[in-house]
Amino acid sequence: MAADLVTRRAAANRTSLRLVLFTVALLVAFGGLAPLLEGENWFAPAALPVILPVLAIGIAARIGRRPWQPFVAGLVAGVATLTFGYARDVALLGVIPTVETVGRWGELVGQGAAAISTQRTPATATDGILFLLAILAVVAVVFIAPVLDRLPATAALPLLVVLDIPVAVRGGLAEPVWFVLAAVAFLALLRVGRRPMPLPGVLATAAVVIVGSLVLPAVFPEPPDAPTASGNGIGTGLNPLVDLGDDLRRDEIVPALTYSSDAPGGLYLRLATLDEFTGITWTPDTDTDPANDVADFPPPQGLDDAVPRAAYTADIQIADVGGRWLPVPYPATAVTGVEGAWRWEPDGLSVRSGGADARGQDYSVSFLDIQPDLAQLNADAPVEDLERYLELPDLPTSIQQVADTVAGSGTTYERAIALQSYFADGDFEYSIDTPVEQDYDGTGIGVIEQFLETKSGYCVHFASSMAVMARAVGIPSRMVVGFQPGVRNSLGDRNEFLVDSSDLHAWPELFFEGIGWLRFEPTPGRGAAPSYSTAAGVDDPATPENEAENPEAAPVTPAPAAPTTAPEEETVDDSPVVAAAQSPVPVVLLVALGGILLLLVPAIWRVVVRSRRMRLVLAGDAAAAWAEVRDTAHDHDWVAPDSETPRQLGARLAVVVGDAAVRSVRHGVEAAAYDRPGARAMTPEDVDALRRAIASAAPLRVRLRAIFLPPSLTARVGLTRRDDLGG
Repeated sequence: MAADLVTRRAAANRTSLRLVLFTVALLVAFGGLAPLLEGENWFAPAALPVILPVLAIGIAARIGRRPWQPFVAGLVAGVATLTFGYARDVALLGVIPTVETVGRWGELVGQGAAAISTQRTPATATDGILFLLAILAVVAVVFIAPVLDRLPATAALPLLVVLDIPVAVRGGLAEPVWFVLAAVAFLALLRVGRRPMPLPGVLATAAVVIVGSLVLPAVFPEPPDAPTASGNGIGTGLNPLVDLGDDLRRDEIVPALTYSSDAPGGLYLRLATLDEFTGITWTPDTDTDPANDVADFPPPQGLDDAVPRAAYTADIQIADVGGRWLPVPYPATAVTGVEGAWRWEPDGLSVRSGGADARGQDYSVSFLDIQPDLAQLNADAPVEDLERYLELPDLPTSIQQVADTVAGSGTTYERAIALQSYFADGDFEYSIDTPVEQDYDGTGIGVIEQFLETKSGYCVHFASSMAVMARAVGIPSRMVVGFQPGVRNSLGDRNEFLVDSSDLHAWPELFFEGIGWLRFEPTPGRGAAPSYSTAAGVDDPATPENEAENPEAAPVTPAPAAPTTAPEEETVDDSPVVAAAQSPVPVVLLVALGGILLLLVPAIWRVVVRSRRMRLVLAGDAAAAWAEVRDTAHDHDWVAPDSETPRQLGARLAVVVGDAAVRSVRHGVEAAAYDRPGARAMTPEDVDALRRAIASAAPLRVRLRAIFLPPSLTARVGLTRRDDLGG
């Protein structure tokens, strides 16, 4: 009894040690993603979905009595981790998933895929990216950790997948330091146990892992739109606000775009309209209807026919701006000449694509210049149906007091001008470095509170602070990320402007009933204040809305009538070359295909071996028939040593599968072996019938393993032993 207890404890300790080594190896492999992701804060959210399910599996392995219990424990822990970490607000008790939880997961997967396809490396670890990493971790642990005692070599599969993610994204070889550390932990795992894997098996497995990491880079070439080694290119990402500060601080300024226009001055070009403030950051609305064709935009939100406006056009050529957002002035009325499927977003009229890339686009935009007079600005009509542009989390008293004091009690227009003047004409200074040095970079409530004390920051701090303070005093507001006008370059009777990475900008927009959304410029020393930013300049023709020294404004016209004919259907270039450059799908498919092929290698190998044997059986080879029967038994958890005779193994098999299924093969093998005259010839059909009988008597789990990871093959390379399995 005592000996049995000691044996069980020793086995449990070996299981725990293997789980620890597997956890270390997997965490080290995730560490290899460091060159792809910015900062270090992403590692803890990626590590928890590894550690928590492993702990659950280890506990279940120690106290459980059924082989399926560790798998179920790991699955429950993994699902609970994903639920609590990413969807606890739509789950029961924060950990039990609901239908809404699954919907949230689907949204995160879509956001993660979009963030991967649009950000450059090192990318910001958005919630979507972290969720994809968490899913990968949970799947790896739940399906591999419970079988480490019997099949330790399977730990190589998730390690290969994770280590080769940098290969698929950037091209080249896997990260050597992380690869070596993960390999050391993996090889240690193989040598742990009462019967450690023989050294030839360890070396063979190590060779497969190394060759796989060297071969996969050839399968995954560098993506066509990957940034160069110098870090050139502007990636707008799912939320362009995320990378704006880094783009402004980059050492090398890169060209973004050029444009020419018949408008009297330079243009603010929007990328994304950020209308939801979570208290931590501003996020854009990325939902666009396929029917929102950019050939025909709707009228801008809130604009009445009585408000004067001028119609202009701009020709825009994108240089090194990659991503799914298309720079356009506000409010655009039509976009022509763009390649790919682009759609307008309903409220902000931002333009976004689900698959096309902005880089290299050459297109024309028709747009309006809204020119309200002073009476319209001061009309102060009540705002309706804009509650979501007033939503705020609980504000610190300090922010609310500043907002109330600065805004005063005038009209909406007067309060908006007061807020802008507080930032642009007060004691604030523009600095892209101070927020980083003093650790308050961002747009959240805590950042705004410190920014109002420090009075130093760049456009995202000014824009976010003014937008939040506007909401705090009852003015609907939102943030916009895009480009300020750039530098003028004369071109005949049209204005040409050059825009580069230093012109990336953020600004607030405030809503006025009857006029709609108007841009403000609170950032000192950046861009240009609109004409309506001072009461004196509203009706002054020398200060047109479009920023320029040219005093000649285009004729003001009433709102254009809606077109009576439907726009022509947009032509989308679906050629393979364009699709490959614009979409991450080919790379994702290659990764998935490579993983599937890797998983299918043992199954394919087993089929090839069986087919060769069946041809020999057809020719009367008794040894081939017996070898196939013995290996089939071994694959389905039978002890089938080479020393056992066909009659001995057949007698044991007959107890489970029936004597009829065994008799024909046993007699055929013996007849062929001893050359008995008149004996019935054995056929491949006899062998196949016995194979099916052996498989049908095994549990589903064993049958699946026999197909995808047959022990008869792993024993040949030293990964398992024939006497490791009971029958």
